[in-house]
Amino acid sequence: MRNIIQFGSILSAAGCKLNFDASTALIQVIEYPPDKATIIEEALHDIDLFDDTALFLDGLAAIHLADLINGYDNPLTPAIRNGVLEALGIKFDGVFVSQTLSKLKTNRSWHLSETPGTCTYFGDLCILRGVEHDPHKRGRRSIRAPDNFHPLKSNKVAREQLVTPAVEALVRSVDPINVVSKPEVINLEQFSKERLEELVLRIQQEINTR
Repeated sequence: MRNIIQFGSILSAAGCKLNFDASTALIQVIEYPPDKATIIEEALHDIDLFDDTALFLDGLAAIHLADLINGYDNPLTPAIRNGVLEALGIKFDGVFVSQTLSKLKTNRSWHLSETPGTCTYFGDLCILRGVEHDPHKRGRRSIRAPDNFHPLKSNKVAREQLVTPAVEALVRSVDPINVVSKPEVINLEQFSKERLEELVLRIQQEINTR
């Protein structure tokens, strides 16, 4: 399996036990809640097909998310681990920040294809998302035709961003007691009139779709 370090926070929040391999700087899932076996295994399958989108932040967080290092109990104290994770915005008051998990879910879910105009990893799940309506998906729908996905650019097949149902299910499986919605103050005075009007329109659209 490819490195799953970019999804370490989500996997940890979902109850997975992680091991950090110091020789490779990679993490592995070594245990997970039995009642989430199908959800986690399906998510790991999809994550294995994603491109390596890990950033420095993910690597820094990994050793503090890991329960084990090289198969032994993590020698870092819970206070140190939580302190670093809170400094990174991954945790707040000892629990995971829901907004951060949501951003990681979206920003790390990119994948490639071996052939342009189609998807050799996720097939119709990728290229038909602009055709088939998913009532659970919010936001703007793609207007691209199926053969417009993974276009050829500069002799390279472009990658696509796709949060698969399995990854969505993984995030939804996180126990509410393990997450918090960290309050953020938004200074509306810094927005222009046009920006405020856009926000109002988006809010109205969200309300109408519920």
